[in-house]
Amino acid sequence: MAVPMTRERWHPFPEIEVLGVPFVVSTFDELVHYLLRTSLEPDDGPYPRRLATVSIPLLVYAQEDLDVRALLARSFMNLPDGMPAVWVGRWKGARGMEKVRGPSLMARLLAESRARPVRHYFCGGLPGVAEQLRARAQARWGPIPIVGTFSPPFRPMTEDEVRALAAEMDALEVDIVWMGISSPKQDHLAERLARYSRRVRYFIPVGGAFDMLSGRVPEAPRWMHTTGMEWFFRMMHEPRRLAPRYLRVIPRFLRYAAQDLWSHWRNRRGRT
Repeated sequence: MAVPMTRERWHPFPEIEVLGVPFVVSTFDELVHYLLRTSLEPDDGPYPRRLATVSIPLLVYAQEDLDVRALLARSFMNLPDGMPAVWVGRWKGARGMEKVRGPSLMARLLAESRARPVRHYFCGGLPGVAEQLRARAQARWGPIPIVGTFSPPFRPMTEDEVRALAAEMDALEVDIVWMGISSPKQDHLAERLARYSRRVRYFIPVGGAFDMLSGRVPEAPRWMHTTGMEWFFRMMHEPRRLAPRYLRVIPRFLRYAAQDLWSHWRNRRGRT
């Protein structure tokens, strides 16, 4: 069964642990409406808020790297960006849990900003990608307030650079910063920026969404998004980069998921 949030998280959704990581239990639409509302009308609780769109590789890394697990434990919300995590959550009782795919979340919030003055900032991608994404988004959805872009260097940013970037975002009165790097690098950078920002509402890492929504990388058909097959589509388009990664990650995820479900069912039997 999904467990209610602890008050420190300040959001209205229940959560459930999948492989030891707390995930939000909500529908996609419920989450979108909440983020839109609180971007414009902040509720009680601290800001900025850092979300994490947790892919299956990132979830596996959290089992093997204590720093990654702690990083996810500090997130305001962890969103399940992978059907296998959703299936495990549902098997553990979270019937209302839905996948929150990073590119889909970004596209939906950008589209909804046509009628709402939510101000966006793109941080990520190779040089020129964020600008290409801004042009494509505004051509598709109209004059969305995308007020700034930044392509981070490949090296780690210094504290002075992070502080200056956060100050720029504040000066532009940004509501949502989209992070498009790789995980967990984007999550670490989002956390560093959130320490210095006094104005941003949400930092939302979305990984490959920049390349997909800018048209640089093809997106899987929609039916693959909810059948757990998007990874296969991506691997077929980038086999040299992704095949070794998935061949390492998938067996490890299956092992960790089996252990998590076995522990869950054993504990349930012990309580009955």
